[in-house]
Amino acid sequence: FRNLLRAGDKLIKFEGILSGSMSYIFGKLDEGMSLSEAVTKAKEKGFTEPDPRDDLSGMDIARKVLIIAREAGLNLELENVNVESLLTDDLNACETTDEFMQKLPSLDESINQLTQDAAQDNCVLRYIGIVDGESCSVKIVKVSVDSALYAVKDGENAISFYSQYYQPIPMVLRGYGAGANVTAAGIFADVMKILPAKSSFI
Repeated sequence: FRNLLRAGDKLIKFEGILSGSMSYIFGKLDEGMSLSEAVTKAKEKGFTEPDPRDDLSGMDIARKVLIIAREAGLNLELENVNVESLLTDDLNACETTDEFMQKLPSLDESINQLTQDAAQDNCVLRYIGIVDGESCSVKIVKVSVDSALYAVKDGENAISFYSQYYQPIPMVLRGYGAGANVTAAGIFADVMKILPAKSSFI
């Protein structure tokens, strides 16, 4: 892909599932599990941070989005990433992880409604990091069956690169990003190889 960029291709956008823990959690939502149950199971498996708020806040993904955006030549700071956190002020205010886990079911109804709405449109929910032009965001997205991110779950990470040559079908990197024997480092190493230090966005 680097050779394509050098040959005149232009990177338009990338979007990705950049957290193995959130991949696992949202995959469980597909199966009808509540958010609180999915987070509990992910925590038991060691997929989340010790305090799952570090995952659900979206800031971990935001930092990864920022790294990739900078590698693509964008001059951005963390505050330039628009983050849609799953957490309410009440959950953020919990003093302990145990208190947070006890209050987490307060999100179940709203997330379940979003999941059902997506299913009615033959879509699934995914928590995605996006760089589009000079705009960076982390948010819940309804993903259709024709998206490369539709089937990404169970702790997998995936990134779709769209360019002048790779559209409407993007170049996709995909691999496991959660679990005792694997981390997100592998996929980000591949990203760093693909993106030159100074590539330009349309």
